[in-house]
Amino acid sequence: MTKPAERRCSAPGPIHRKARPIAKSSPRSTAASDCDRNDGKEFPSPEDRTYCIKLLENYDAPSYDPRRPSIKAWRDKLLDSERAKINHAKPVWNKYWSDTEPMAEKAAKRNAREMKAKADPVGDLAANQEVELKTKQRQFEAMRELFAYIRDHCDIPDTMSPLKSAGILREFV
Repeated sequence: MTKPAERRCSAPGPIHRKARPIAKSSPRSTAASDCDRNDGKEFPSPEDRTYCIKLLENYDAPSYDPRRPSIKAWRDKLLDSERAKINHAKPVWNKYWSDTEPMAEKAAKRNAREMKAKADPVGDLAANQEVELKTKQRQFEAMRELFAYIRDHCDIPDTMSPLKSAGILREFV
């Protein structure tokens, strides 16, 4: 003979067997009400409770931001089809929060996104100057190698001043 399946629950107390379905008229015990799911997780989850509390606090009057309308006023303006789509605490809160955001904040967020998308003008200027500097350094090194080649092939002494050597080089060019 096998035992019925046992499960763990977050409710305090020992392991208990799976309960039979309870009639609607009979009150549930605290252990059974804390553990409605078969997977042993607490219901409602902490996240669900958080969103439910936010909804209750803002239902008649907004507690987070006085510039926003109440959730009740916002939901009354929705079409029945839209209201039917959002029937859980988290989607209701997220849709309410995004729909009732003040225009100034929306504009500020949009501007911030656009500025991130655009290239940084100061960074572009610095990058362009760095490219110009590297180009000039390469040109300078090429000229230096050319002068060394000319000096070696034209018998110009190393001790000669740069002005004299430049004058001699002008004669060859």
